[in-house]
Amino acid sequence: MAANYDYEEAPGSYDDVNRQDLGYDPNFVPDSVKSFVVHLYRHIREKNVYEIHQMYENSFQTLSDRLFKDTPWPSVDAVSHYVDNDQVFCLLYREM
Repeated sequence: MAANYDYEEAPGSYDDVNRQDLGYDPNFVPDSVKSFVVHLYRHIREKNVYEIHQMYENSFQTLSDRLFKDTPWPSVDAVSHYVDNDQVFCLLYREM
């Protein structure tokens, strides 16, 4: 069973309010995205295929629907320092 992380919860959270007020900023990384990126990176490093799949199929879609309906996800440069500037992860993130 997949774990429920905090990035999948709290509709109408602080992230949603700030994004609506500020408009799109490719360098703004909502807390839920920080958490998602850190967890996904950890699962990739641990080669936890089940969790990677769950995060991509479920959590990524949930966050996309909730925070990024009309805008792209934060830039690779904005999230790279959360994943130790890992080039492989950054390539994967860019493709998502």
